[in-house]
Amino acid sequence: MLTCIPLRRYTPRHCCQVHKSFSILRLLSVYQNFKRYRGLSSSSNSFGKGFLNCVFPMKSVVLIALLAFTSLSIATFIDDEQEEFLLEKRACPTIIFPCGPASTMPNVCKNMQDAIKKGHPKQLHRITDKKKIRKNRYDSGCTKMVKPPGQSCDEYPFASSQEGGTGAETMLVPLQENNQQGGLLSSFYRSNNIADGDCFNVQV
Repeated sequence: MLTCIPLRRYTPRHCCQVHKSFSILRLLSVYQNFKRYRGLSSSSNSFGKGFLNCVFPMKSVVLIALLAFTSLSIATFIDDEQEEFLLEKRACPTIIFPCGPASTMPNVCKNMQDAIKKGHPKQLHRITDKKKIRKNRYDSGCTKMVKPPGQSCDEYPFASSQEGGTGAETMLVPLQENNQQGGLLSSFYRSNNIADGDCFNVQV
């Protein structure tokens, strides 16, 4: 093993003990000790020179330099990977509703399109707290709206989004269409792992 055993007296002759065999972990320990004692050499030039001559023959210095470079490269690689992960995490998936000419939910599509035209955002942020969702639905007016049989209140932004609630665009729509919209949205949340606070885009 390659070990560095600092003594009370920092003399070139007794600064450390070097064994023939060594390991990477021990080399790391030596490297850290080298950096620490290197700082002391500014106040004791004789110690600094003696320490280097005693502890670090040329082969050890080269190994430590290579190890330091490798460690830096690995750290840089990890940072790059983390950055890519964060960029992917920040990307907002898009839900595309079937709002073409042959749409099976034309009334719901009209309400969403009208809301967006009036300035409501296309990018929303999900909430999962059921109490907050109920509050959004109540604040939008959907809860208080009189609904004939077979009709339901549609709202945009959705009650399950941070942007929902007061000021949301509401409209009576066929219950079947509203259920279809809700099913698509729930499936989208699950398949894209949209968690509380995560962003997503709406395309209609």
